[in-house]
This record gives sequence, structure tokens and C-alpha cells, in this order.
Amino acid sequence: MSEIKVEKEKETASGATSSVTSNRNQLTKAQLHAELEDMVTQLFKNIPLPMHLIYVDKEHRVRYVSEELAKYRGFESAEQVIGLKTTELFPKKGGEAINAVLSAG
Repeated sequence: MSEIKVEKEKETASGATSSVTSNRNQLTKAQLHAELEDMVTQLFKNIPLPMHLIYVDKEHRVRYVSEELAKYRGFESAEQVIGLKTTELFPKKGGEAINAVLSAG
């Protein structure tokens, strides 16, 4: 794991400066991903208007879906949708279209 080095200047009693180095480990990719996912979830949950929102991962699995979209698709809650493939949430051509857009980048 690589490290981030932070240089700080510290003034001594005589007025001279000395360099103090502190090391801080970088967050792992998994930690960064988890923080990003939590941030996106909180953002989606706090949007004031009822919206149909979906957040999917690289494997086209639903990581977050708004309550409004889940109910529109016939589910009782968003929790029932988490982990489904987009083609399961949108069983007709909608899921395939979403996957095509996601695969295109």
C-alpha cells in the first residue's frame, strides 16, 4: 500500500524551522468504494422530489434504488430490489438498454 507524506513546518524556540513528516496510509479501494456508495445513497435519499433513481454496479446489479422506482416496478420497498440485475428490474428491453449504456461507459 502506498503512503501519503505530509510535510509540516515547525518553528523552534530559536526561530529556526524544522521539518516534521507524518505518514498516513491511503484508504484502500474497497474503503473508498464504500464511502462513495454511502455518499451516493445519502444523496439519493435526500433529494426532495419523488424521483425514479437507480444506482448499479459494474455487474449491472442494483446497489441503490429510490422507493418511488421500486414501488413503480411493483415492489413493496427498495430493499427488495437491492442486488437484482437490471434485467430483473426491467425484464423487457429496458434492462438490456440500461446494460448497453452501462457497458458503453
